[in-house]
Amino acid sequence: MDEDAVADYVDAARSTIEAAPQLDEANTKAAILQDFLTLLDWEIPENTRLEYSVRAFGRTYKVDYALVLEETPVAFLEAKGVDTPLNDDHEEQLSSYMSNENVNYGILTNAEEYRFFQRRVAGSAVSVRRVGTAD
Repeated sequence: MDEDAVADYVDAARSTIEAAPQLDEANTKAAILQDFLTLLDWEIPENTRLEYSVRAFGRTYKVDYALVLEETPVAFLEAKGVDTPLNDDHEEQLSSYMSNENVNYGILTNAEEYRFFQRRVAGSAVSVRRVGTAD
């Protein structure tokens, strides 16, 4: 990944957030997170699905982005608005999606903070742990 491209993304995202710190989820996705996916070489609709259906807590929900290879999700990205601080409930939501759909990687973000998760399987035990954070 090109370091200059990452720096450009960070600068553009910060400028957008400073200009509009009240961005809700839909506008955060449109104004900032679309560029994040592009930076990672994930494109809609080629290998990224929007509002991907997942089962959790006995119901069907929609994860904001499913990053797919050969039509199989390999990572989920759950977005919140810039106006929404990330919390434990959001982490539990993403962890449930990952566990129930056997997806090994997840990102939770409000475009100011990025939390990275990995699903691990040891015997019959399945856990999802935060493996990193970036501001």
